[in-house]
Order: sequence, then C-alpha cells, then structure tokens
Amino acid sequence: MPNQLNAKEYNLFELLSGKFIFNVPDYQRPYSWTENEALTLWDDLINFWKSGEENVADTYFTGSIVLVYSAESPEAEVIDGQQRLTTLSMILSVLRNKSGALKSDIEKCLWQDGIAHMSIPGSPRLNLRERDRAFFENNIAHDGMKELMQIDPVHLDDDAQRLMQNNMKLICNCADELFGDDSKEVDSFITSIFKHCLFVVVSTADSESAFRVFSVLNNRGLSLLPSDIIKAHIIGGISTSKRDFLLINGKI
Repeated sequence: MPNQLNAKEYNLFELLSGKFIFNVPDYQRPYSWTENEALTLWDDLINFWKSGEENVADTYFTGSIVLVYSAESPEAEVIDGQQRLTTLSMILSVLRNKSGALKSDIEKCLWQDGIAHMSIPGSPRLNLRERDRAFFENNIAHDGMKELMQIDPVHLDDDAQRLMQNNMKLICNCADELFGDDSKEVDSFITSIFKHCLFVVVSTADSESAFRVFSVLNNRGLSLLPSDIIKAHIIGGISTSKRDFLLINGKI
C-alpha cells in the first residue's frame, strides 16, 4: 500500500501550540536567513495586521511546511520550513515580554510543558540541528534574550547562531520602534497573526515521499539552491538506516 500523503491547513497558533514537536535533522542546512528575509517576513506580518484583519475572511498565507510525521507520536521531522518556523519563533520570543494578556499563549508556542507524574520533561516546540539546539533552546525558546544580546558574536559557535542573534536584535529594534510599551497593540498584532496567518502542512510517514514533495514545492523565503534539490533527491532515495549511518559518519 502506498504511503499516505496528508495536507492540512493550520493557523499559526494551531501549528505551534498543537500536536507537533518540530525536529530539524542534522543533515539539513543550518539557519540561513539574513536581515533581508527576516525583515521581509516581519514587514509582511505587520502590513497584514495594519490592513484590517478584523474581517475573518482575510488571511495571510505564510507558506508550506513538509514533515515526516506519524500520528502515533508528536515528533515531526522538518524537511522544509525550518527558516520560517525559526524566524516566527524569534518574533514570538521578542514579543513575549511586550505582551500583556497573551504571554502564556506565546509560551505555549515556544515550549511544550512536561508531565511530571509520568517523568516526561518539557521541551521546545522547535528543535534545531544538534549543533544549534541548545543555543536556540536557551536563548529563544526560553527567555534568554537579554543574555543573548550581550554575547560578542565572535564567541558564538557558527554563522547560524550569529544570524539568529542578529535577527533577534533586528526584530527587537523593529518591535521597540513600532510598539514601544503599548502591550495592547502588541496583543492585537499577536492575535491577528495567531488567527489569520495560515500554513499548509504536508506530511507523510515516509521519508522518500517527503523529500519528493520538498524538491518540487516552490516555497517563499530563501530560494533553494540546486545543491539542495539534488541533496533532497539523493537523501530521499536511500533507506533510513543508510541515511543514519552516513549522518553519524559525517557524510551528509
């Protein structure tokens, strides 16, 4: 029986606070968005909010996300969409301390609470590649923005972390300039993007199917390089065990 491919629409709050725990596998390229891409996303969201989002028919299509996912577990392997997911998490992280009534809703989109009596620990909603995972968890999923701003970029481990730090500073400056200390306006903006920013999530339990979808979708954001397409075809065509072996040995 062929593997079933599912496509479903989610708004931003449903996507980030719902059934998924997003994991970016180590063979994916690192976070790569520069100020240009981060600012474009920020400006698009702000312009949508200012355009009169109270009409519930108005929506903003934020993009598509491709996952390897099975309903038996919340763990979802992100094949495409990590740049948007990471940058949206940074936007929410910055606005968390500017919000009035919606801080707890924002927290739900950044952190999955554990279950103490079952010894299940809490975890970030989004887990980046192993090299950048702790950095993202400590500085973005958790409220470590003040500490992050004080780190000399030369002391960060890689370019991905420097890009995240720089984009956090950019978003923080934009939010300060636009909102100041007006928490009601912040909450209005957050409500708007939570309700009306839509994603199409394409998921399958089969890695090969997911990589095929990834290779043909024309997503918004940072364009795929030819090498990314080729890599997707190659990785998607090999078995999970072989892919894990190549990953462990640094071959992909």
